[in-house]
Order: sequence, then structure tokens, then C-alpha cells
Amino acid sequence: SHLAIQRHFGERYGNVECYGYDTFLEAAKAVKDGEVDLACLPIENTTAGSINDTYDILGEAHLHIVGEEILKIV
Repeated sequence: SHLAIQRHFGERYGNVECYGYDTFLEAAKAVKDGEVDLACLPIENTTAGSINDTYDILGEAHLHIVGEEILKIV
């Protein structure tokens, strides 16, 4: 996630400060509560396909996808 954040947002906004959360839900809650401006959550991977938990969290928190970063994991 850190690499995706730096690649996607660092180029647009310069110095980006990253915070770690134990769960996707905690990261989404931080956005919803105004603690952070954005969260980087995985929505798909080549092994498992769509990550339904992330879609559920986005819907329940009324958050929206604002960007996409595709990373090749080796």
C-alpha cells in the first residue's frame, strides 16, 4: 500500500504522509471521521480476484474510489 500511495498521490501532491492501520475497516473509519484525507485499499488481486470486504466497507461508509494504481507483485 505504501508504494501505491507514493506512486499515485506523491506525484500529484508531493510529500505524502502515510499512516498504518491494522484493518481495512480502521482505514476507512479514519477517512470517515476526518482523521485522514484518503485511504489506499486493495480492491482486486490476480490471485483472489475482487476483494469483496473492501467493496462492502466502501459502501457502508459511503466512501468513493478516487483513483487507481496497478502494481505488479512479484
